[in-house]
Amino acid sequence: MFFRVVKRKYGADHYDYLCLVESYRDQGKPRQRLLHSFGNIDRIPDHKRQQLVDSLQRALGLQQPRSQNLSALDALDFGNLLALRKLWEQLKLPATIRHLTRDRKADFDVELLTFLMVAHRLIDPASKLALTRWLPNAYLEGYDLEAVQVQHFYRSLDILDNIARDIEAALFLELCQLFDRELSLVFYDLTSTYFEGDGPTDAAYGYSRDRRPDQKQIVIALAVDRRGLPISHLTFPGNCADSKTLAEAVADLQDRFNITRTIFVADGGLMTDANIESLTGSGYQHLIALPKARVRAHELARDIEWTVDDAIGENVMARAVTCAEAPGLKYLVCYNPERAEQAAQIRDERIRKATKALEDLQRQVAAGSLKDHHKIIAAASAKLAKLRAKRYFTLDAAGDGQFEFHLRDDEVTKQAALDGYYFLQTDAPDLDASQILEAYKTLQRVERAFRGLKDTIKLRPIRHYDDARVRGHVFVCMLSYLLGRTLELQLEDAGHPLSVETAMEALEPVRVVRNELNGRVMHCVVQRRPPQADAILRALGLTPLPVVLDN
Repeated sequence: MFFRVVKRKYGADHYDYLCLVESYRDQGKPRQRLLHSFGNIDRIPDHKRQQLVDSLQRALGLQQPRSQNLSALDALDFGNLLALRKLWEQLKLPATIRHLTRDRKADFDVELLTFLMVAHRLIDPASKLALTRWLPNAYLEGYDLEAVQVQHFYRSLDILDNIARDIEAALFLELCQLFDRELSLVFYDLTSTYFEGDGPTDAAYGYSRDRRPDQKQIVIALAVDRRGLPISHLTFPGNCADSKTLAEAVADLQDRFNITRTIFVADGGLMTDANIESLTGSGYQHLIALPKARVRAHELARDIEWTVDDAIGENVMARAVTCAEAPGLKYLVCYNPERAEQAAQIRDERIRKATKALEDLQRQVAAGSLKDHHKIIAAASAKLAKLRAKRYFTLDAAGDGQFEFHLRDDEVTKQAALDGYYFLQTDAPDLDASQILEAYKTLQRVERAFRGLKDTIKLRPIRHYDDARVRGHVFVCMLSYLLGRTLELQLEDAGHPLSVETAMEALEPVRVVRNELNGRVMHCVVQRRPPQADAILRALGLTPLPVVLDN
C-alpha cells in the first residue's frame, strides 16, 4: 500500500486527490486499486494534514516529535558513571555494603552514596558539597540523584569507617577470583597528606612528602599485589616514622588475609636492619631498593666489567653479587646508561644554578649588605639546600666582606662514578637477576600509581576534622584507586591500554539528553560517540547502548 496523488479534470479545472492505493496483478499485469480517497488536497487544512501524518506514524510506531512540542532540557553525565557502576557491580560491592549495613537504621542508601563518592573522585574530584552540586548534572539509571543531601555523605563516611576492614576482606576474595591473584610478591608504599588547620587528633607534624612541614598530616600505607590491585591500607599518625609502620602492615597481611609467605617489596628507606630482621622472623622475605648511602656502592660497582651477557631488557645491565660480610643476602647491581646521562645533566644544571646563586650572594657581601659571618653561611647553605647542591661546594666567610666558595671536584667525581647505577637487595634465593629487576620495576609502577592517588583522585585536601570521617574519606580514595586500576586492567586485557584519566576523558561525551515531549520527559543517549568511548564500553560489555532509557 502507498499514497498517491490522483489528478482529476472537471471541465477546465484540474484537482489533486490524495488516495490510498495498493498494487496487484491481474493475469500477470500490474494494476492498482483505490482503497480510499481523502479528498481534494487543496481542501484539507494544514492542521488536518499534520494530524493525518501523526496518526499514521503513531499507528506504525514511527511517531516523530513535532518541534513545537519538543524541548531539550539539559545534557547529563552518563558514560563515566555507567562504566564505573559496571566495575562496582563486578566487584560485588553493592551486595557487600548492603549486607554490612543491613542492621543500621540509616534513612539513606549507604551503598549508593559510597559509589557516588568513589566515582566522583575519578570523574571530577572535589568536596562533598561540590559533589551534591554535580549530581543534578549526572544520570544513573534507576536512581534519583537530585534527592541526595550533603549530610548523607558525611554520615556515610562515619559508617564506612566502621565497615572498611570488612569491605577490604570481601574485596580480597573477590579480586582473587576475578584476576587469578598471585601473591608471591607484595608491594608496600607510603604517602602522607596534610591538613589546613589543626586536622583530626591523628594529625601531627612529621616528614612531609608534600613539602609542607608547617602543616599537620597523617601517614597512609598501601599494600598491593604485582598488578597494582590494593590488598589493604592503613593510616598512621602524622609523626609516625616510615620504618615504624612495617610491623603493623606485616601483621595485617598475615592476620587478616592469611598471607603467610611472600616477598615483601619496598623502598629501602623503610627497611632498617631491625625491620629486615623482623621480616625474616615473620616468614617473609624482602626485596628492597637500597639508597647508595646505605650500600658499599663503589665497592660493588668498581670491579664489574659489563658484557653483553649482563644485558637485561632495554638499556639495562644487571649482575647479581654476594658479599661474605652479609651471608644470605644477594645484591643486584644495575646500570642504565640513559639514567647515567640524565643524572649527569641534572647534576651539571644544579651546579650551574648553585654557582650563579653563590656569585650573587658574593656580590651582596662585597657590597656590604650582608656582613655577619653566621648569616652569610646560613644564606649560602639555604640556597644550596634549595637547589640540592650542598654536597658539591665548600663555603668560607671571614666576616670582613669576604665570602668564598669552591666546587668540590672530588665529590663531583665520586658521584659521577655512580651515575646510572642502582642497587637492589634480597634474601630470596630463588629469584634470578631478571626477576629481581622486574619486581623493582613493578615497585616503581606502584609508587607512580600511589603518587597518582593524590593527582587523579585528589586525596588532598581533606576537609574533615573528625578522625572517623578522615579515615572514611581515605577509604573512599582507596576504593577510587581500586576502581581506576580495575578499569585499566580490563582495558589492557581487551587490547585497549589506557590510563584511568584518559578513559574518563574519552567517556565524557557519552551523555544523556533529557527531552520533554508533550509534558513527558525522555532520557535519550547521545548516539554519535568518539570511537575510543565505544571501545571502552565494548570492553566492559556495555554495548550496544539503548537510544532511550527509562522515562
